[in-house]
Amino acid sequence: MKRFGPVPYWRTEFFEPDSIWLIGTTHVSEDSAMEQLSFSYPSLLSPLIHERDIYLAWSLKRSKAVNNSKNVVGVIGKGHMNGVIYALLSDTGNLRFRDLVGKDSYDGGSSGWIDDLIKSLVRDTIIMGLI
Repeated sequence: MKRFGPVPYWRTEFFEPDSIWLIGTTHVSEDSAMEQLSFSYPSLLSPLIHERDIYLAWSLKRSKAVNNSKNVVGVIGKGHMNGVIYALLSDTGNLRFRDLVGKDSYDGGSSGWIDDLIKSLVRDTIIMGLI
């Protein structure tokens, strides 16, 4: 058996290369993963994917403007590629940072978006349990 790094001898599950799973080595496409995410947790698709795509596109445009350059290099995940390209091509130039972060909620210190997220997760989990 071959050891991978400083793994104690009593942790045998790390000895075989077959037991190491790397992201990106599966045969699951991004489209099917997105479809599964939207089916299992529809309320998470927007904040995790779509809003992140828009933020990444805004960040790339901002970097270009701040540095006063013609080109900018950005590193994004493969799952965000199509969404970022769409956001860059469809932007009319009036995107502002405050549009990305949403409205302020100063209601005694409680975080309304956390409550909404928890309610959505509970709802989606209950729906998935019924199906």
